[in-house]
Amino acid sequence: KYKDKRRWRASNHSVDFKESRDLAFDLVDSLLKHQLFSPYQFYQESSKELDSASRESYGQHIKDTVQPRDEELRNRLVNLLFRDLATERKGKLYRKDRLAIMKEQGTDLNKKIMDDEVKLLNKLDAKSPEAKKLRIRLGLRRYYLKLANLDNRIADLQERIDGLKQLDDQTKLTPFIKFFQEQQLMAKLEKIPKKQLSTSDKATLNRLRAKYQDVQQLPIKLANPENIAIRKAQLAQEEQLLKEYPNDPGREFIIEPDTKVSEQYQTQQMILDLKQRIHQNNQLPKEERQKTNGPLFQRLKRLYKYKENPHDHKAQQMIKKYQRKQRKQTRQHRSPLMSHSVIGSFTKLLAAGKTNHAKARRAMHERLDRDDDLEREDELERREELRH
Repeated sequence: KYKDKRRWRASNHSVDFKESRDLAFDLVDSLLKHQLFSPYQFYQESSKELDSASRESYGQHIKDTVQPRDEELRNRLVNLLFRDLATERKGKLYRKDRLAIMKEQGTDLNKKIMDDEVKLLNKLDAKSPEAKKLRIRLGLRRYYLKLANLDNRIADLQERIDGLKQLDDQTKLTPFIKFFQEQQLMAKLEKIPKKQLSTSDKATLNRLRAKYQDVQQLPIKLANPENIAIRKAQLAQEEQLLKEYPNDPGREFIIEPDTKVSEQYQTQQMILDLKQRIHQNNQLPKEERQKTNGPLFQRLKRLYKYKENPHDHKAQQMIKKYQRKQRKQTRQHRSPLMSHSVIGSFTKLLAAGKTNHAKARRAMHERLDRDDDLEREDELERREELRH
């Protein structure tokens, strides 16, 4: 409450300032005994060594400097504390300084501190000044973590780009270089505060988010048919490339080893489908909306956890059911008896000559039997579901 900030100094011994001064020195004393104990011990030992060296050179009459140095250190730390408090009270809140401190602390420590701050915030009165200050710190800490994650993302994408470029003609997966470069641009734009983005930057960011935004991070309000179609088209393009070149050396820079490509991409498509349905259901009356969307949100949560726990049986069944639905939709585009592709293949084989009739018949039967195999597979999966 001592309002004269010009006299917020360790050298101020006035009665009005005594309580503030004592508190500051108590805090510094606590820091030196705990968090700063090791460097403080080193500082004291260095002071003693300096005194010892001076006495050897100039005689034993040299005065002890350990105590004066200790007092000087404490006064400097108290003054730093007062300066920091004065800056905060001016409303500048040393944003850049705070971000620099958070960067030095690293992501892991910041996450731990944030967890502790959230617990503390829950205990405070939401309208109290302490709660307000704590929310500001939490917001700044979240902002730092966002920037740190984006920097890591940009660096990771660059490693993938460099790896694919080094393979040169050895890989057919070079389209992913463009995909990764666009994702890098998206991350760089996301680092810029919204107020500083130009109209053109905002349009570019929205376009890139529609193509590449993580399906889990896509807000429900943006899960409209247009955005879902754009994201699905990009996923389908990536999946097709990876399926077409299963042994390509470039895969190591795109997906994790032993990844089931179809399962990975279809899980993402399932999440998009669920979000689109929830988005559409949000137009319903409140009671009906809650009843309809409740089970959909439960399925979303299960799919979110599936990446961490790929052995989740219910999630596996959801994915298999989705795969059956996709196969069924594909088969519906064919003739009940014979698809155009089968007829075309059979015609080409017949044109090859009479000697190839047996080969043609075998090819036709193999193609026609695939649907039967899929039906049998679907039936087995349905029975397995019933048993569980």
